[in-house]
Amino acid sequence: MLQAVQFRERTFHILLVGNETASLRRSLEKLQHRFPFIVITTVQGPEQAQWALERLPVSLLVAVLTARKTDLTWLRRLSSTEAHAVPIILCFAEDVPDAPFPVDIAYDIIYPDDPPERLYARVATLVEQSPSRTQEDASSDFFVRQSQALFRLITSPIFARGNLDEALSTITRLGADLLGVARVSVWRLLEDGRTLESLWAFDRDQIPPPRSRLDLQAYPRYREALETSRVVAAQDVSRDPRTAELSATYWNVLGIRASIDAPIRVRGRIVGVLCCEHRGAPRDWLPEEIHFVNHLSDLVGQAFLYAENERRVREVTLLGKIISATALADNLQEAMERVCAELAHFFGAPQAAFALLNPQGTVAEVIAEYRQPGRPSALNETIPVEGNPSMACLIEHRQPLAIPDAQHDPLLEPVHDLMRRRGTVSLLLIPITVGQRVVGTLGIDMVTRYAFTQEDLTLAQHVAAQIGQTLERLNLLNNMKRRTQQLTRLALLGEQLNRPLNKEEVVSAVGQGILELTGADRAAIFLIGDEGTPYCAWVHNLPPEYPEVVMKNLEKLPGFLTRTQGLPFMIPDIKQATNFPFLQRLAQRFHYRAIGILPLIYEGQVIGAVSCYFEQPHIWEEDEVQMLYTFARQAAIAIQNARLVRSLQERINQLSVIARASTALRGAADVKEVAADAMEHALQLVAADVVLVHLVDEDRQQALPIGSKGLLSPEPIPLNEGIVGQVIRTQRPYRTDDLVRDVHSRCQHFWQSAGIGPGLSLPLRTTNGHIVGILTVARKQSSPPFTANEEALLTTLAEMAANALQRALSHAELEAAYLEITLALARAVDVRDTYTSDHSERMADLAVAVARRIGLDEEAIHHIRLAALLHDIGKIGVPDTILHKPGPLIGEEWVIMKKHPEIGAEIVAPIRKLRPVAEIILAHQERYDGSGYPRGLKGTEIPLGARILAVVDAYSAMTEDRVYRKAMSPEEAIAELKRCAGTHFDPQIVEVLLHVLEEASDLTKPTKPKKDPSQTEEGDT
Repeated sequence: MLQAVQFRERTFHILLVGNETASLRRSLEKLQHRFPFIVITTVQGPEQAQWALERLPVSLLVAVLTARKTDLTWLRRLSSTEAHAVPIILCFAEDVPDAPFPVDIAYDIIYPDDPPERLYARVATLVEQSPSRTQEDASSDFFVRQSQALFRLITSPIFARGNLDEALSTITRLGADLLGVARVSVWRLLEDGRTLESLWAFDRDQIPPPRSRLDLQAYPRYREALETSRVVAAQDVSRDPRTAELSATYWNVLGIRASIDAPIRVRGRIVGVLCCEHRGAPRDWLPEEIHFVNHLSDLVGQAFLYAENERRVREVTLLGKIISATALADNLQEAMERVCAELAHFFGAPQAAFALLNPQGTVAEVIAEYRQPGRPSALNETIPVEGNPSMACLIEHRQPLAIPDAQHDPLLEPVHDLMRRRGTVSLLLIPITVGQRVVGTLGIDMVTRYAFTQEDLTLAQHVAAQIGQTLERLNLLNNMKRRTQQLTRLALLGEQLNRPLNKEEVVSAVGQGILELTGADRAAIFLIGDEGTPYCAWVHNLPPEYPEVVMKNLEKLPGFLTRTQGLPFMIPDIKQATNFPFLQRLAQRFHYRAIGILPLIYEGQVIGAVSCYFEQPHIWEEDEVQMLYTFARQAAIAIQNARLVRSLQERINQLSVIARASTALRGAADVKEVAADAMEHALQLVAADVVLVHLVDEDRQQALPIGSKGLLSPEPIPLNEGIVGQVIRTQRPYRTDDLVRDVHSRCQHFWQSAGIGPGLSLPLRTTNGHIVGILTVARKQSSPPFTANEEALLTTLAEMAANALQRALSHAELEAAYLEITLALARAVDVRDTYTSDHSERMADLAVAVARRIGLDEEAIHHIRLAALLHDIGKIGVPDTILHKPGPLIGEEWVIMKKHPEIGAEIVAPIRKLRPVAEIILAHQERYDGSGYPRGLKGTEIPLGARILAVVDAYSAMTEDRVYRKAMSPEEAIAELKRCAGTHFDPQIVEVLLHVLEEASDLTKPTKPKKDPSQTEEGDT
């Protein structure tokens, strides 16, 4: 503290506390005019008054009071202290309230209505009564000047504003002026307790300091001031042991010869050093100068305190704004834009930006920013983590990173050019963490060099913590929303899977569901077939060759574990999965970075797996995996149910096919019909591209083809060769995966040219064990092989086909024999008849010529020929007395004769193949106008074959010699046909016959009769 000193002249120091009134001002001006040695210092409030009383030789205290401020406790405390025992005058600026005042502490009381002369008189009396003090020390002038300067300083608003730079500028300049030194600087002690950092320096000659940080070990003068908490004065720095060692490197460089160092205290804690340095000759420091430096250091401490308080207020305000912006925010981008703006305003920065790391932590994208107009935007810029030292440092240490020189700092080497283009000089990077993981960065750009302090870094940590909490809250909120959406979607998918869908629909729904639940870019579903062989059932956004590559290299893939053990397999980044080199190559080839494989498990058995693929690394969250497990279980049940439903439907369909096949084969008329039915139902039972039926010909020792689909012109096969021989030898079905490469295959080139792969051959073995043929089915190359279930189905069909084939062969033999008998009978009828015996054969040749001219198919032509040969076979039931009667038939005779078409049809009808022939025989005596018999048909009601037969029968009869008449000439017969066209005969058939007769003269030659018949044939006209 300053000690009381005596003045060179008489002085009277008045301390005025409060705001002076007009009356008070006039009184004081009058007193100063009368007594020039009166010094007046004005302060505000009890605190400043106490501070002044402790440091100044106050002669009188004038307190200006108002009715609103009536607490005089501080004045009573001052008056009761001997050190402050000075006269006190209470000067009321307003009416005195009713409440009593402790006037006993006052030398006098001046009321508002008192004249100014009273105050003047009272002060004048005190001045005249004050003792005269003489000079004892040459420092009195300095003391007065520094006292007044200190009071002007402490009563200025620079401290209240909390601007440390402004306060330090004022204090250092004042100290330099009053002390007459060249340089006054302020150094702050860093938290390590070993380093001083330059905060401010006033240098009259504008010489910059050699460095901004000092090591206390190298500066004993500073170390002593800090350790002893006393002022350290050096009259000659080159001789003083505390400073001499730096003369050559520091003092001589700056021209310093004397110095005073005072510790700076804040709340009893030493936080730095105030240095006053004199240039020129060595200097003897006065005690008052040393005390003054000590007071200056106290003021610096006050400036620190005010600045600290102001900064705390600003920091609290900033944090409050950030909390307000983030506490209830549901939009991260909007919240971070406000945070960036608040931080930029706080630091006076032109730009601040927030970048969010992707879930894989490989790249950060700027999603929010604040920038002053004209500054380039950083929005949507991406910042890679790999190869970026600054990002690596933030992620590793999770501490704010202050970079004073952003354009040259090694940590920012990859972006030096960017920093120069953007004009960024200094940069503060703040990592934003959630838990122990860095999820984003906050950057503050300064376009001038800025030294970020420890307070700045601490504030940055507080801001980062608040943002981290916000991100965590938003993550939880988003996770809850996402979880709710996923559960909702999972429920919808489960409901969809529980609907009655076929297997393909279920598999597709499962695939689409996995895409929706995971957001994957690609997906595939692999199932295990009935034979235990895996296959790809569904793919999305994958090339066709991918499933083939997977199937061929299944054992090399980690997903094989899923199929064999039922374990899930999740890889966030395949590039890091060095244990699976083949998977890395596969991922590189098909362009994906992350993979997830979930087993499809039904009742403890793995029935398949769902695979999803991501083009970028993907972090598998625990809740996501659990949700996918649930979906996989539902999917497995749905797929298996669809399989069971399909199996049941297939079984029903198979039984239906077997039943239809049994019915069809029982009704098959011949061998080819049996083969056709067998092939048709074989294709219905199994998916095949080719089906063949061979008939065993033991006489020729060959398997003769009797039916085929999918292949043209199959050839006979020797019974002792190839797969046919293998089937006949073993009497068992033979399955092969590739007919081209099979060791038993006989015509590899034939199968290869047809593109055939898997095949199955079955013996057509009858109930008694006799093999009558071979049934073969085959598929195109790359098709799945035939299964045991398919073999069993075809075996059942083959047995039915074998029995049907055996029946058809036997029936064919019987029909052939019956046909031979019938034809022999027809020839016997011709011999029995009275006209030429070759009438039927000649008529058959002519009918065939007409039918072929019309364009009928070979089967119809064959039926017409047989009908011509057998048309009169019914006459076998006509008695000879009627058949050989020399005159016309009458009465009952004619009725009997008209029955011969019906009798002939009945004779032929038992032969199934001759039933169309029976229809022709039945109608060959019908007439075009409906006057014929036996049913009176007319026009097109008459079968075409019968209409042809009627015309050629009439022509043959007219051109043949009869015992009762000579044969007509062809011209006469033709004329008769033309006359009867439209009545007896179909005119179109007549026209065709005429063309035939013109082209085939040999058909018109009649034959001589074998005997002399006396009967007129109905066909004669």
